[in-house]
Amino acid sequence: MRDRLTILVAARDEEERIAATVAALRSRFPGSQVVVADDGSRDRTAEVAEAAGARVISLARRGKGQALTLAERQLGAGPLLLCDADLVGDIRGLVATDADLAIAAFKAREGGGFGLAKRAGRALIAARSGFTAREPLSGQRWLSQRARDAVFPVAMGFGVETRMTIDAARAGLRIEEVELELEHRATGRTARGFAHRGRQLVELVLACGPQAVNHRGLRLPLVGSLVGAAVPSVLPIAAIGLADDLWSGPERGFRAHL
Repeated sequence: MRDRLTILVAARDEEERIAATVAALRSRFPGSQVVVADDGSRDRTAEVAEAAGARVISLARRGKGQALTLAERQLGAGPLLLCDADLVGDIRGLVATDADLAIAAFKAREGGGFGLAKRAGRALIAARSGFTAREPLSGQRWLSQRARDAVFPVAMGFGVETRMTIDAARAGLRIEEVELELEHRATGRTARGFAHRGRQLVELVLACGPQAVNHRGLRLPLVGSLVGAAVPSVLPIAAIGLADDLWSGPERGFRAHL
C-alpha cells in the first residue's frame, strides 16, 4: 500500500456479520485503521465491532450516505477504502490500482431483483458525466485524497455510490472498475426486498438531481425548493422547517419539535 489506509464501514443492525467483516479487513490490511460508522443501530453492532478491533463512530440514524459523510470528516487525511458491512471476499485488488476512484465489480451476479436500480444508475451516470459504469451501486470503493476532496460530503441514502461516480468523473479523476470474487447479502424477490430496492431507486434518482450542502455540512437534494416553486402553497411550510433547522438549536425528538 502506498500510504496508511483508513477503512470505513457504514453499518446498521449488523451485529451478526460485523465482527467477521472487521476481522477480515484487519487481517488483509495490517496497519490500517478500520472504522465503523454505526448508523443508529438498534442491536449490538457498535459493541461487537469495537470488540473485533474497530474504531466505532456512533451516529443517529440518517442513512448510509450521511453516515459516511459524518464519519469521514472525523478521519485523518489520506486514502480511504469504503466497504459494506456484510461483504464476503478479498478487496485488496482495489488498493493495487493507480486510479483515484477504484470500484469493485462483482464477478458473480449479485441481487435478487430485476436490475432496475442498477440500470437506472448506469443511465444516470452516463447522462450526468459521460462515464460508462458497470457497477453503479457497488459500495466497495478505494478513494485517493483527491477523490475524497471531490466527492465528500456525499449524497444521502442509497444514492451515495451513483452520485460519487458522477462527481469523480466530472472532476476529471481516473476511475477504474476492478472485477473481484465477492459476495454480500442480496435482497430476494420478497415484499421487503422490493421495498428496499424501490427506496434505493428513489434515493439514487434524487442523488443525481440538484444538490446543496446545509448548515450541518450534509448534502441534500433540492426537491423541496423545486416543489415549492411549482406549488406556492408549500412555501410557508418549507419556510417554517428551514427556520426551525437554522435557529432551533440542537436536534430534538418529535415531541420537542411539536
